[in-house]
Amino acid sequence: MTAYQQDWPVLVPLAGLIILGGISYTVMADVAGRRSWRRLSVDTKLILSTSAVLLLVGTALMLITEAANPSTLGSMTWPDQFLNAAFHSVSLRTAGFNTVPLSELREPTLFFNMALMFIGGIRLNGGGIKVQTFSLLFFAILASIRGSDYVVAFGREIPHAQVYRALSVALLAVAIVFAVALTLSITEPFDFTDVFFEAVSAFGTVGLSTGITPELGIWGGSS
Repeated sequence: MTAYQQDWPVLVPLAGLIILGGISYTVMADVAGRRSWRRLSVDTKLILSTSAVLLLVGTALMLITEAANPSTLGSMTWPDQFLNAAFHSVSLRTAGFNTVPLSELREPTLFFNMALMFIGGIRLNGGGIKVQTFSLLFFAILASIRGSDYVVAFGREIPHAQVYRALSVALLAVAIVFAVALTLSITEPFDFTDVFFEAVSAFGTVGLSTGITPELGIWGGSS
């Protein structure tokens, strides 16, 4: 999508469709049917609030790390910088479109891009550990910091079984990504950042790459 960096009529509707597809029909139906934040299910609240935070944080970090990079956002006007940063923040967790060359991104940018891909979409679609899992772990951490024996989100207690399941998913995901990245770093002649990005992208079923995918060998799945 690099040819559409400054094409607002293309990127804005596409980003909107990605967001709607990312939160799923179930959430949209819940919002349309109840029409009140207080009446929404806990799952819907977790998805909407976490997705909004990830979108804002991803956009802000992209602007901070890439605004001065002439190979990515640096050559754009401020409105176009914001557009492309927001589009990447939306696309990284589900769609896998890019409007700037990923091979030109700075390492801090690649790092938080990997974090967004690792979190991924929601339980019904997308890859990664899922937004709900990330949200539950966040509230579990808050409960631990407060010294509480119960995990509470939006005034509702979360069953311990769900918290344990979220923790198991996250730990297994870390183990899988670590094992794949380690294997690629041994078998492929590329920088660790590039192979790590490749591993996280594959785990999150995002499909983004810094450009090394066609050159990967048997262990990388390209030969």
